Amino acid sequence: MLRRPGGRALPAPGLRISEGRSIGDLHHFEQVMIEGFPAPELQGLPAESAFGSSLLEDRRFRFWLGWEDGRPVSAAATFVSHGLSHLSFLATLPEARGRGFGSALAWTSTIAEPDLPAMVIASEAGQRIYARIGYQHVCDMPLWVREQP
Repeated sequence: MLRRPGGRALPAPGLRISEGRSIGDLHHFEQVMIEGFPAPELQGLPAESAFGSSLLEDRRFRFWLGWEDGRPVSAAATFVSHGLSHLSFLATLPEARGRGFGSALAWTSTIAEPDLPAMVIASEAGQRIYARIGYQHVCDMPLWVREQP
């Protein structure tokens, strides 16, 4: 899905959004991803098993956490390259869904670089969130996953 540049993020009541900057933030981001997608194969592994600390040094990668009552419940990231902002890793914990937190993080990530167009590879479940904030469907892309032995 693609989106033209510009727009303004819409807040979600009860959610505080902060940009991740520290190793602790990255660990929270990783945990929200593991629980929110979910990715059970990553549960119980040491921190940085999915997102290594070197991401903090990569200026193309930015990420945000959505906080409710002092705990991270939603997250999203943007990777900027070749004049395009790529929204990725949008996740909300199951108990925090249905309150606009995912949409708020999607907006924040989408307009992180407001002068750039944005793209997202969306799951069927995520397509309506992205369509509501102006993303247009371009094509379908099958994803094949081979189970590991």
